[in-house]
Amino acid sequence: MEILLDFYVILIGLVLGSFIALAAVRLPQGKSIIKPRSHCPHCQHQLRSYENIPVLSYFFLAGKCSQCKNPISLIYPLIELFSAFVIFLTYLYVQPLPRFFLYACLFVTPMLILTITDWKYLILPNVITLPGILFAFILHALDQVYFFQNSSLISAMSESLIGALAGAIPLFLIAYFYIRVRGKEGLGMGDVKLAAMIGACFGWKEMYFILLLASVSGAFYGVALMIVKKNRRDTPLPLGSFLALSSIVFLFWGDKMLEFYLGTFREFLLN
Repeated sequence: MEILLDFYVILIGLVLGSFIALAAVRLPQGKSIIKPRSHCPHCQHQLRSYENIPVLSYFFLAGKCSQCKNPISLIYPLIELFSAFVIFLTYLYVQPLPRFFLYACLFVTPMLILTITDWKYLILPNVITLPGILFAFILHALDQVYFFQNSSLISAMSESLIGALAGAIPLFLIAYFYIRVRGKEGLGMGDVKLAAMIGACFGWKEMYFILLLASVSGAFYGVALMIVKKNRRDTPLPLGSFLALSSIVFLFWGDKMLEFYLGTFREFLLN
């Protein structure tokens, strides 16, 4: 039974991965994720049902459109596989089952879409971030009131509000003063809304740790690009991608990471 459930979760992850790949391409272009049906971007051929099976169709079609024979980007099956992997981790670390489904659909899936759109286009679509803030309030309230029974609804909503403000205000101030001093945009408002979404879901203390994790990983990535690709210091980096991925990592291992970080910091102060 457990093996069968694992299999179903992986199937769900692949289906969500197919949706994530579609949304990550269409949303930055202002297109609908519902219509038209999936099609070849070269010849507009609408994919048949057997041509739209996650991962498998790519190999059945040998990585080419069945009509015009133009290559299909390898990024699509890679996104589907990565999404299935992340959804399976969500299943392992976010329990019970109803909580897994809520987080998989309302948090992890939007975060994966935002990771890709910011990485590829430096765009964090409002159609994801603004409803995402509302979903974050709902998830935090369900966690605190229903799943863990740690606090009242009013207390949970207050924590989400403080967390959202704690995430949004610092990034808004950084963006504001950067553009005032440098005369150009350093951080977009999409990053501010994403930080509000993450803060509302986890709380203010957790938000600052996620921001630290995203900043450090983003800095390492930026330095690596400067070394390998000879990028300039002012080359734009997708902070939103690192925030989104860091929030997913925190969802899985946040308690242990935070405990280790605070323990190490406390030991450093005592010595």
